[in-house]
Amino acid sequence: MSSDDPGLLAPFYRESLDAGSVAKDTKHNNYRLNKARVRSAGADNDDLHLVGQNLVLSFDAVTLTGTISSSIASHRSYSLYFAREKDASGKEVVLNADGYPVNATWTTEDNLYHTPVSMVKPALDANGHLVPIGSARYERHEGVILSRDALYLGDLINRPAPAVNNGVLVTLKHGTVWTVTGTSYLTGLTIEHARIAAPGGKKVEMTVNGVPVEIKSDGTYSGDVVLSLRAN
Repeated sequence: MSSDDPGLLAPFYRESLDAGSVAKDTKHNNYRLNKARVRSAGADNDDLHLVGQNLVLSFDAVTLTGTISSSIASHRSYSLYFAREKDASGKEVVLNADGYPVNATWTTEDNLYHTPVSMVKPALDANGHLVPIGSARYERHEGVILSRDALYLGDLINRPAPAVNNGVLVTLKHGTVWTVTGTSYLTGLTIEHARIAAPGGKKVEMTVNGVPVEIKSDGTYSGDVVLSLRAN
């Protein structure tokens, strides 16, 4: 991604439309609580994780119903798209939602820190639509959100999926009952005098690193933990 705040470090946000292309950060551990010293805006931050945050959840004497999982997040809307291919100037070919090239120019602007960055400016017709300029169709490789459409950043679609760089560590204790309603991908599960249940007519099954494992009322499981439902 270029920036999660268009206009701050980069004038647009970009993300791959192929979630499988996200690279694993080998320095990050999905299976434990991570702490790392980093520097942000010139200051030390012991607990700030700019890359590879794990979600750590602890439930004490409560009743839960639903899915808890790592997920793939994608945005529902984009301003435009980039193809893998580059144009004659070496810039990405700019596309509309149908994959056709559109009229757009590239300029250079200063970001918040007065660093020159490349900016794409698409032409719009009288109705505010992108203007196609060619008949050749390309595969959409990246979705792009321009600063004018910054509200798109908060409109996400989350789909449960195995963790890549963001683990999910769950602790259930003191009589907590979690009724699982859909496939849940975790990287750590601790059960302390608690229970995992299924909706009526269903049974919960668990695998750890692909191996079936019995769910007990007390136990700690670390790895690629998958909870799924099957007919009872």
